[in-house]
Amino acid sequence: MPCPPNSDSSPNRSTCICRAGYASGPDGGLCVLCAAGTYKDMARLGPCVVCPAGTFKNVPGPGSCAACGSGSYSFANATTCVPCPANSGATPGQSGYCNCLAGYTWSAGLCVPCQAGTYKASQGSEPCVACPSGSISAAPASEACSECLAGSYAAAGDSRCTECPPQATTEVDAPVSIADCICRAGYEGDGWTCSACPAGTYKGKVGPGACMECPANSFSVGAGAGIHDCICSAGFTGSLQGLCVPCNSTTGVVCNRAMYGSCIASDMRALEVRGPSVAQAGIAFTAVVLKRDFYSQQIKSDSSSLLRVSDASSLSQNNESPSEIVGATLGTMRLGETRFSLGVRPAFHRADDGQTIELLSMPQLVFQGSDAHSKSGADMTSPTLRVNVSTGRAACPRGSVLSLGAASHTGAQIGSCTRCRAGTYSLDPLVGPASEPSCLACPAGGRCAGGDEVTFAVGDWAEEQGMFVLKSCPPGHELVGRSDQVDAAAQQCKPCLQTEYVMDPNRDSCTACPNGAVCDGSGLVARAEPAGAVWVADMEQRIYRLLSCPTGYRVVNSSADGVFAQQLQQCSACPEGRECTAASCQTCLPCAPGSFKDMAGPFPCTLCELGTYATAAGATSETFCRSCPLNSNTRNRGQVREC
Repeated sequence: MPCPPNSDSSPNRSTCICRAGYASGPDGGLCVLCAAGTYKDMARLGPCVVCPAGTFKNVPGPGSCAACGSGSYSFANATTCVPCPANSGATPGQSGYCNCLAGYTWSAGLCVPCQAGTYKASQGSEPCVACPSGSISAAPASEACSECLAGSYAAAGDSRCTECPPQATTEVDAPVSIADCICRAGYEGDGWTCSACPAGTYKGKVGPGACMECPANSFSVGAGAGIHDCICSAGFTGSLQGLCVPCNSTTGVVCNRAMYGSCIASDMRALEVRGPSVAQAGIAFTAVVLKRDFYSQQIKSDSSSLLRVSDASSLSQNNESPSEIVGATLGTMRLGETRFSLGVRPAFHRADDGQTIELLSMPQLVFQGSDAHSKSGADMTSPTLRVNVSTGRAACPRGSVLSLGAASHTGAQIGSCTRCRAGTYSLDPLVGPASEPSCLACPAGGRCAGGDEVTFAVGDWAEEQGMFVLKSCPPGHELVGRSDQVDAAAQQCKPCLQTEYVMDPNRDSCTACPNGAVCDGSGLVARAEPAGAVWVADMEQRIYRLLSCPTGYRVVNSSADGVFAQQLQQCSACPEGRECTAASCQTCLPCAPGSFKDMAGPFPCTLCELGTYATAAGATSETFCRSCPLNSNTRNRGQVREC
């Protein structure tokens, strides 16, 4: 007898075999056209095969699966390829998710730009990486980091280079903090503060060293001097082997007139005071007192006069809030000069609003002593040195707070800058809990080395109202400590476990991965077996939802009591007596009358053999197929009615 349509007889002519592009039917039955998304490349027994992931077939019948083009992807059983999301790409034939381009990383189903301070050098699934110390990426979506210029520094993950303090620079590779800043030539200090070498001193190289006195009989006039700025003092010349020798000495050297007049000083004595243009409460600064004659020549022969410094305002009987002076208040002349390392703690008070902290008055210092060269020991008094104390955010160095003492009966409080210890930090010296200046607790997501030295391994942090505020977290993290009000100490980007995912790191919590998916802490990275399950992002419920399963499977998403449970979501093979033959399945239907299925699995129900029939649906065993009476038969397999 002839074979059914779209089939040919086997080589031994005992059976009929469906042609390429048609699913195998039972002997004597019809051959069914392969559906779109499936194929059968040659005449043989068996069903059509699902197109593998990374390929597609958009028409039923004969034909093979074509690879997805560049920039698109597909899952198994696809009838079309899906374009890659923005800022991502894929290689031809690639399955699953597309890879984010260089400068972008995966977050909640999207490729988002790497945050400033991080970079990603190539296309792939790797996360963005923090720029190493000494380099930055100032803009989002960076593919590389830029090194900081000399005189600036950056911690790992910083988005901008921070300039060293004035007159400081850097010489180490990859400077990470202000601790790597050192003073330039002509300036002394610890790198946090660099002061110009006073007149009469010099510093010839970059580094932490102190200024040194000019060689014998020489002097530097301007501040910030190097060794070549030291010139011979009055009455000396430097034409002999670079040394300063006396005028008209036995060497026969004839020198020009001295810089500040003749070689003979006048009898008049006066004190000249040099101090900083700006100071901060309790922070040490250098005040230099010079003994001058009528010609403004420094009287270097005096190395014995004793000077005392005091608060000029304390000499007034009407002043109720004098400043406190810290440091050595007594000093002895050395070569006509005394250098005081001082600090002032001025008086502050709160304005009428009870919040604003104001300086009561600028401290004024006066230096007094007796002239050791004078027969009468006449007193010497310097002009008043007005110390311009900074206020507001500049009241203290960054990383310190303005600590206020107990209020006097007038409400005045002595203030002093206190550097924050490790485990705390300060960005504004006037900020603290309950409007009281104090160091802030280090955020849980940061590492505080003291002062303003705070490093963050993860997250985008910004300065707001004198504190660090966590603005956003990268994929795979949950933002903790940010809601209607900031919990400063609790702020951190909490990493999700590898068995969790998070839709939006900045608003969602880490969620357990569904049983039917594979997660990497940030999102769903793969579909667990079987291939072809369709998952969608439910943006309202903030979860991934299993939409459908491939042929032969059903969607499982609830507990025994019928309540939806997102973690239980998975594709489960149809049980015995049930099947799903559609390309996209949600539930399994009972086997049609005339068929049965005796075990769970993704395969279809089996037709009752010739000579048997079954009238009930959902048969779970071949015993439901009844035999025809003697000398009778059925026309085909899978009959429902009697013979």
